[in-house]
Amino acid sequence: MDGTENNETALTSNNHGEVAKEYSYTEHAIVPDLLIFNQSRWESFSPEEQRILKEAALESSEFHKELWAAETAEAIARAEEMGVTFHEDVDKAAFRASVDPMHQQVKQDPDLAPFYERIQEMRKEGHTND
Repeated sequence: MDGTENNETALTSNNHGEVAKEYSYTEHAIVPDLLIFNQSRWESFSPEEQRILKEAALESSEFHKELWAAETAEAIARAEEMGVTFHEDVDKAAFRASVDPMHQQVKQDPDLAPFYERIQEMRKEGHTND
């Protein structure tokens, strides 16, 4: 196996760490967790209900981040016991350069370009890893 893509917990929960002894933080795929609500259903709630739902969503999101951080830390410790080495000094520029043609193609697609631009805006606003 030359490589795989997954989070740290896969090293232990799926036993990837038995064969994958090197883990690089390329951050080439960061999958967001999203809460999606039907617009008409959302509008059926009173402003007070909407406020309560937003508050609950934010609280649960923060709780999830805490749980995920603890789970990840535990997985890293267990993976290191399995002999996995973690690498944070990754040349991310090389990865970005290799996929730049895809970025250019998406930016030229009238259907995809608005989504691409919004994602880039969110990244600049600091939503990455939130």
